[in-house]
Amino acid sequence: MRPSLSFDLFPFRPSPRIPACTCQHPSLRTQLRLVAPLLSRYSVIELQASSLIRLFPTTRIASLRLHMIRETYSKAYPSSHANSLWGWTSLQSAAEACLLGLTSKEWEGHEVFYIVADEVCWEGGLEPGERFKAGELERMTQEEGKEVKKIGTVELVERYHPGAKVKVDWWKNNPRRGCFDCTKAERLLGWRHDSS
Repeated sequence: MRPSLSFDLFPFRPSPRIPACTCQHPSLRTQLRLVAPLLSRYSVIELQASSLIRLFPTTRIASLRLHMIRETYSKAYPSSHANSLWGWTSLQSAAEACLLGLTSKEWEGHEVFYIVADEVCWEGGLEPGERFKAGELERMTQEEGKEVKKIGTVELVERYHPGAKVKVDWWKNNPRRGCFDCTKAERLLGWRHDSS
């Protein structure tokens, strides 16, 4: 199964102070028409935020790019798929990011932050039919003591987004690391996703 969206470069990274798309990701600029329903909303809102900062330079605006908010991983898992890049955000972590966007002091002006879990929300094989049911992996490892290999993000990206440029160094220390670079949120807001 091939996703209806295509991307050129992984991982996604927000770019400082670039209005409109506010992303260093070339496909977000060149393929905006493919993901228009979502990204055009981001672009318009982020362009407005940058405009407000020019009018009121002492104002601070945090644009949070939240991704599939669910209470827990097990509730996010059934909705996770290739078009969403297997990302999700816990309700608690989203709320914390909103508060930090208002109260943190390490930045000024308008900034864009990805607020997404550190690891992909996917269990099982590469094909949709090989996907485990929600909680099946946990049951297999706890009850049956089986060692089950989790598919890495690079494998998922290569299968579902062929031809995309993948910066494999991003996944060197954690093969299940997500497709969204949230280090800016950690650095400037002090935010880190809580997957518990």
